[in-house]
Amino acid sequence: MIKWGNIMKNIIEYFYRIEVEKIKYTNERYYILSDNETYILEECKTKIEIKTLEETQKYSNFHRIITNIQGGIITNYENINYILLKPILKENRNINLYDIETIAYLNIKNNILSTDWDKLWARKIDHFERYIMNKDIIFEFREYYDYFIGLAENAILYYQLAKKENISYGFTYNRVKNNFTLYDLYNPLNITIDPIIKGIAEYIKAEFFIGNAIDIEEIEVLNLNYDESILLISRLLFPTQFFDIYRNGKEENKEKISKIINLAPQYEKYIKTILKAIKKKYKYIPQIKWLTSNQL
Repeated sequence: MIKWGNIMKNIIEYFYRIEVEKIKYTNERYYILSDNETYILEECKTKIEIKTLEETQKYSNFHRIITNIQGGIITNYENINYILLKPILKENRNINLYDIETIAYLNIKNNILSTDWDKLWARKIDHFERYIMNKDIIFEFREYYDYFIGLAENAILYYQLAKKENISYGFTYNRVKNNFTLYDLYNPLNITIDPIIKGIAEYIKAEFFIGNAIDIEEIEVLNLNYDESILLISRLLFPTQFFDIYRNGKEENKEKISKIINLAPQYEKYIKTILKAIKKKYKYIPQIKWLTSNQL
């Protein structure tokens, strides 16, 4: 991203016809003050689904997308795509599970995107099996690699038990990062349309691995049907954090990998407790032999 304030000031004034009074680059985005209004210019770092961006603008929850002089959502300058947002927030804070639900249960009439998680996860497993042959960092943790592959394969098998026609779709997220805030929650660039359980599960996982495990009672009151409950368990089983960090393969990530490995036994118990709570509502929810006991 271009970090020269005067250049970006001229670019913003040209493409958006707004007068830039102040501009500041921080947290990999530009904060702009114009006529007592704040705007934020962000680089589009991932593939953009225009239909999804447009869908978010039907709801007042999300930051407003400011179109450029051509009437487009995306502005390209020197082969970099940008989007200008007008945040809706008066204040910012870290999100909670209720915030995720608020977005997930908005009444979306069009299922724009749909992902077969089992096929996606199978491809990821194949990729990692090829990947480990070229990364020295992998071999330090090789004895644990099969364990996480096993979790992923169990996630696929469990996912396949759900009837997909019974799944609700809504606004959700591919990843919920540490210190995810309301600004991130309502940022259209972070949004995808997928089974609503995706963002909920990723949030639960992310919070666990930073030491903020969600209380089981909060999970119990989630408005999930039988098949969505299966998807929740399958998504919790899939070791997203491990694969994401492993894929990076950098030396400084060894500590993060070690932390995930050390937390794995506690995480198993956590999933087991969640499954037990779901069983109170759905007596015949499929069990996982190695994870459950006869008392469940």
